[in-house]
Formats: sequence, C-alpha cells, structure tokens
Amino acid sequence: MRAAQLEGPYALVGHSLGALISRLYAQQHPQDVVGMVLIDGPHPDQGNRFAKALTTAGYSDHEAVQAILKAARGVEPANHSEGLDFAASLTQVDPAHTFGELPLVVVTSGKSIAEQDRGLPQQAALAFDQAWNKMQVDLARLSTRGVHITAEKSGHYVHWDEPELVVEAIHRVVRETQEKSLHE
Repeated sequence: MRAAQLEGPYALVGHSLGALISRLYAQQHPQDVVGMVLIDGPHPDQGNRFAKALTTAGYSDHEAVQAILKAARGVEPANHSEGLDFAASLTQVDPAHTFGELPLVVVTSGKSIAEQDRGLPQQAALAFDQAWNKMQVDLARLSTRGVHITAEKSGHYVHWDEPELVVEAIHRVVRETQEKSLHE
C-alpha cells in the first residue's frame, strides 16, 4: 500500500488467497485498516479441520478426498499457480488474533463442493461443506461486528456468480466504518 502510495485508512476486500493476505495485513497494520470483506477465504487450520471431518465421515482414503486434503494444506510453490508457498502463508496468520470491533463481512460460497467436483462421494462432500461453513463462521467471529453471508447461488468465485452480493458487502463495511467514525 505504501509502495503504491495509496493513502489509508483502508477497507480491504480479498477473495480466496486475497482474503488471507487481507487478514494478514490487518493483523500486522491494524492502525491502517478500518474494515474488511473476506470472500471464500482460507482458514489457517483448514487442513486439520478437513482431515478430521473427512476421516470422521470415513472418506480419508478416497482418492478425490486426498487431493482436497493435499490442496487444503498447501502445495509446493512450484505447483502453485502464483508460485506461492500456501502452507507457509497459512502459518503466517495468527489464528488467535481478533479484530475487536472492526467492521467485517465474510462471504461464503453456497454451492456444495459436490456441485463443483463430481468425483467426490456425496457424504464426503457434505462433511467438507460442513467443515468449510464452520470455518467461515469462525472467520466472521474474528470481530464483534463480524457478519457471515452465504452466497447461495455461488461457487468459489462469488464475485463472478453474485457480484451484487459482494458490492453490498463492501457497501455495508463502508457504511459501518463511516458510522463508527461519526460516533468517535
């Protein structure tokens, strides 16, 4: 932000890995961030939580499940589309760090992974979806003003499938930020 000479404070909006980066930035520069919208972003403990949910459901050895678990924990930087060490990025976020009263909206895809990946057994997809939704709710709880919204018609790319929902989430954070500054 500083290198780009963008003056703060900032309302951060991040999708997927961008949500993780937004969270890390807000954690490291709390004085610069006045609100966040996290769109279908990862959870720092997602590898463990997916493994537990899918093992409990009895699908930890299924080939498609193994691929999901591997991706959730992070692939080698050489195999990541952006050359990123995703596993290391997950560990950079402090899972215990909260954001107080920071306006926060977490937007989660509503389509089941079974609708997006036909190779997954239905019960495994259900276990995955339940674990993902719990993690997204946990992300919203990082702020006392956190809100969780499910984009019922969307896959992972919520901003493509339901752009109006993302725009409304951004407007909500901006409104809350303005209201908060009026009361200070």
